[in-house]
Amino acid sequence: EDEKKTAAIAQAVEGLRERGVLVMKIAQDSEDWEVNASLVSPKFSDDDVALLNGLQPVLAWANFTRTELTDAGLAGLEGFDQLRSLRLAQTSIGDGGVDALLKLQKLEVLNLYASGITDEGLLRLAGLPNLKRLYCADTPVTPAGLVAALAVRDGLEIIGSATPPAADEPADAPSKGDE
Repeated sequence: EDEKKTAAIAQAVEGLRERGVLVMKIAQDSEDWEVNASLVSPKFSDDDVALLNGLQPVLAWANFTRTELTDAGLAGLEGFDQLRSLRLAQTSIGDGGVDALLKLQKLEVLNLYASGITDEGLLRLAGLPNLKRLYCADTPVTPAGLVAALAVRDGLEIIGSATPPAADEPADAPSKGDE
């Protein structure tokens, strides 16, 4: 079992590195791995998701910023149950990818900056049980959508262009730096 897992990881690492993807352990004393496909040329795409196969039990961080990954490609992340940080900034990911993202129950950080996510998708993603931080600036998300998503669960921080004022501070109050 362990030998099979180790061989599958090695095969995935080799294929990803051949494709130009940065792949390595998060720390020397960790079994967790990270993948960074944000700088790959030609751009990482849905077809490339298959290269991750074998990393399901160990992939904790993945960066697909500025890639050509689409909602359809996210379906290929099914089974990557250890993913805790997923960066999909500056991609065409939108509400169509939410079902696939909701299967990643351990996600703590999700970056959808400059993606196509809307109020509807954000509201659904806010229900992810372990999500601590979600970035959605420069998306179609509205201030009302942000407020609704923030109300879903305590302890969830959503960073968006339309971040509402803190509850204890009126919207027209000067910020501390203005005094």
